Amino acid sequence: MLQAVGKKVVIRPIKTENETKSGLILSNMEEDLNVVRGEVMSIGDRVESKNFEVGDTVHLQKNTTNTIFHEGEDFYIVEEDGVFTAVKDSTEN
Repeated sequence: MLQAVGKKVVIRPIKTENETKSGLILSNMEEDLNVVRGEVMSIGDRVESKNFEVGDTVHLQKNTTNTIFHEGEDFYIVEEDGVFTAVKDSTEN
């Protein structure tokens, strides 16, 4: 497994489904806006943000990422301020 260092965050991309069961092709709004979604896999030891944690789904700008291939999978490496939303479970509060 990859371990983020410093102020970096390791994110596994989440692929979005673009086709309905009936075969309709849907526009991928995230892709059109150059936004990617992924699961936080590792957080560097100097990341100050407490707005996301390992396992959270986050959104980030595609052009702020570095993509690496490790053990058969792509991962995004991004600075902590490259994460601009975290999807939280609304039943937590």
